[in-house]
Amino acid sequence: MGESSSATKDKAKSSKKRQVDDMQVQFMDTIGALCDKNNSKFVQIADTMGSIAERIGSEFEACKKRGLVFDQLGSFECLSVTARVEVAQYLCNNSKDMDLFFSLPDFAKLVLVKGIMKKMDFIE
Repeated sequence: MGESSSATKDKAKSSKKRQVDDMQVQFMDTIGALCDKNNSKFVQIADTMGSIAERIGSEFEACKKRGLVFDQLGSFECLSVTARVEVAQYLCNNSKDMDLFFSLPDFAKLVLVKGIMKKMDFIE
């Protein structure tokens, strides 16, 4: 009878150990799921922050360009201050035209400026 009592104790210990192992597995699965959720959130946050940084960088570059427009127009002595301001305002409000303006050599910039002035019906 001593052997059967020992076998029963071993089964009970084995059953308790299995329960503890199952609880550990469940706990680890839960922690793993939380980590996965947090990881995906961190990836989303990092992507969002990257997008924001890119936008800020683009806006900063555009701001620098807007600041340079009037200075660049100052090299054309044939333009009055009023004309420079009007054309600068036009270019600052039309980013594609501003990009074109900065990509052109000086002689072509003047042609573009004259075209803008004509488009705006600007008369001096």
